[in-house]
Formats: sequence, C-alpha cells, structure tokens
Amino acid sequence: MLDERTVKALNNPKRDRQIDTVLVNMERWRWLPRQLGAANVGNAYVILNIPDYTLKVMQRGAQVWTTRVVTGKPGQHATPLLSETMKYITVNPTWNVPPSIIYNEYLPALQQDPTVLQRMGLKLERNRDGSIHISQPPGEANALGRIRFNFPNKFLVYQHDTPDKYLFAKDERAFSHGCMRVQNPDQYASCLLNQSDAADEEESL
Repeated sequence: MLDERTVKALNNPKRDRQIDTVLVNMERWRWLPRQLGAANVGNAYVILNIPDYTLKVMQRGAQVWTTRVVTGKPGQHATPLLSETMKYITVNPTWNVPPSIIYNEYLPALQQDPTVLQRMGLKLERNRDGSIHISQPPGEANALGRIRFNFPNKFLVYQHDTPDKYLFAKDERAFSHGCMRVQNPDQYASCLLNQSDAADEEESL
C-alpha cells in the first residue's frame, strides 16, 4: 500500500538502497507459486507476512482468520521464504533440538555450566555415530508449546505454540531461530481443520 508514509520512507537519504530492497523482494515474490492452496479444500492456504509478524488463513481469496506470530531473528536465524504443504499437526510435541542450536549454543553453555540442560528440562544422548542428540519432552516448559504445525522442508522450520506468550505484546517480534511461533495455536488448529471439514462436506453434496 503506497500511502504517504510509505512514499516518505522510500524517499529518505537511503533511497537507492531502499529501492534495491523492494526490487529484491519483488523478485522473491515472483518465485512463489501463482496458485496457492488445493482445489479440494476451497483453495485454502496460509500466508505468513514476516515483516508484519502476522499469519493469515485464506480461502477462496478471502481472509478467514488471522493472528500474531514471532519470526526468526534477522541474519543467520531469519525465517526462510518457502512454500510447502502442511502435512499434519502434532499435539504435545517433543522438541528435537536442531544441530545448529546444539553445537552453536547448548554445548558451549554446557561447558560453562554442567547443570544447564537439566535445569532447562533437556535430555542429552549420544547417537551411534558419535553425534549428540538433545531433546525436550512434552510439557508446560516445552519450547514448542502444546501444538506443532508440520510442513516438511529443507530448513527444518515449522509453526508452533510457545510458552513465551509475553513476546506477542511487542510490536517487533523477531526472536526465534527461524520457526514461526503462533499466538493462538488452538484457534489456528481449529480453523485449519474446519477448512478441511467444510471442503469434505462440499464434496459429499
């Protein structure tokens, strides 16, 4: 939306860089599929607006539900741009800590404090190949909360609940390692399942 405020921002002293950023993002947009959603669910799809920190559920070209999200920190942990099919929902998930977090954060922290993983409710195991596996069982403190929304992808990111509800009150919500934390996961799950049920009813008519 090119309102007066947006035009003013684009015409600031860093105008050339701003325009380059717009062009790069337009190119990224061009990579996305033209048709989102499947016909058998009323062309329903989910779109996540990273700069706006919002998630919208769309069906037949109209928004049916929205919520706030927390996205990845800018830089190495930025939420990736992707388009994938949501396969299933996990209730009370176990968090299998990604290798990047294990080796860049948890193992160095463990050297400083041998009790850190235990205090965080994390379990460390050594795999047969010698690599380290760290997991967190389901529960109130689980980093994924009570629900995880799974769409398999090469970045190993997904959407999920979170125990850190206070982050949703902030205007800028880039705090994760790339995954997308959903403010109202119960409502989100219900909305997604209702889209599927409604489509099934239409097919049976």
